[in-house]
Amino acid sequence: MRLQQAQLVIAREYGFKSWRKLKSFVDARDAQNEATRELASLINEYNAANQPDVAPRKSASDGSGDDAPRCSVCHKSQHEVDELLAGPDAVFICNQCVELCAEIIADQTAAPS
Repeated sequence: MRLQQAQLVIAREYGFKSWRKLKSFVDARDAQNEATRELASLINEYNAANQPDVAPRKSASDGSGDDAPRCSVCHKSQHEVDELLAGPDAVFICNQCVELCAEIIADQTAAPS
């Protein structure tokens, strides 16, 4: 079996018509995960600079056994926030992170370069 044939078999096992489509999907997912990590890092840095008493959240689980959806950025459960917006591939963002992002963008826009 040649490499291209093996790749096609793998792609079809995962529901894709070609290896290229599977690779594009995986690359986009990885880019989205990296963007989420970068956003979480920016929020943690912002919180550390502007709210020293707020510790960054590192774990999606608080040990409570709560399987409720969580914000992909701050990891708060849907029970800890007012709104939890769902994105593709089980990615969520809470209203608090959206508000904080808007504040960060406003601060960066207002700050001289």
